[in-house]
Amino acid sequence: MVIFKHDGPFHTNLMCLEDYLPFMNKEDLLKACKKLGIYISPNKTKKIIGKALADFLLSEPLEVLQALPASELQIVRELIDKGADQFVERPMRKTFYQIQKLGMVVTYEDEPNNRWKMVMGDELRKCLEVHIDKVLKLKTVKRVPAHELTLKMEILGTPIYRVLKVTDLVTLGELNALIQFLFNWCDMHTYAFRYQKNGTYQFIMAYDKLADLNLEVGEFLDYGYDWEEDGDKWEHRLTVEAIQLLSAKEKLKTPVCVEAKYPDPGERSGGIKKLMSRWEDFVEREKDPSLELINDSLDFFWMVVGKS
Repeated sequence: MVIFKHDGPFHTNLMCLEDYLPFMNKEDLLKACKKLGIYISPNKTKKIIGKALADFLLSEPLEVLQALPASELQIVRELIDKGADQFVERPMRKTFYQIQKLGMVVTYEDEPNNRWKMVMGDELRKCLEVHIDKVLKLKTVKRVPAHELTLKMEILGTPIYRVLKVTDLVTLGELNALIQFLFNWCDMHTYAFRYQKNGTYQFIMAYDKLADLNLEVGEFLDYGYDWEEDGDKWEHRLTVEAIQLLSAKEKLKTPVCVEAKYPDPGERSGGIKKLMSRWEDFVEREKDPSLELINDSLDFFWMVVGKS
């Protein structure tokens, strides 16, 4: 860090990184380089190390900003907004800011008032200005907590259903893959989700996450499969039976099938009417699916297709 005991005036147009960074001690320069992923031999002189750091700060402003915490991005934003020859003031503290440790600012210590006045040179300020809003937005976005939804997946018009526990971080595209897996469909035909909120159907896409829908217990999604003109036209309803908040460690958990009743109807088996017309023979001939086998296969399946 570069710290002076006296106060301004501040001439930020004259503040050249390559000139003032060598005022830092060599150990601090090397730590700053390491923080930013710059490899340079510790045998080099302070001037050479300072030039390497200055070159990186000016040529890689996006990476530099991404290395800062959100609180310090706010300080950078203030410096940019204030413009040339202006400082940002903060109370002095025991630990220095990253922007001080990286040599991004020159700090004037106002010891009687226990204040730091931080100043940034024009050349660096103009480089950072291009990217600051984008990085600040990414760093300060509110983190939505993940939830586990218990979904009862029914084939409408039949008693067939599966109950799945899955995080709301899954996309609808991934949910389609799970439905295909649980009902042993072959993903040979088109599918579509329909979602109604407050009496109005909402437009949803495969990349939307369950979390984006803000589903509540008792609400549902409709899922149609094989609705071509000559298709079997299967209609599924996915009803939210329970919602549980997940810890950070649980957010990546694999979906689990907790209940499965009646066999899979089979691809191109004729649709609901044909299936129900031979229902007694169907359930007598076919066995209920094994939860153990489903979840053993689901572990591997989700490793391949899952991202939640």
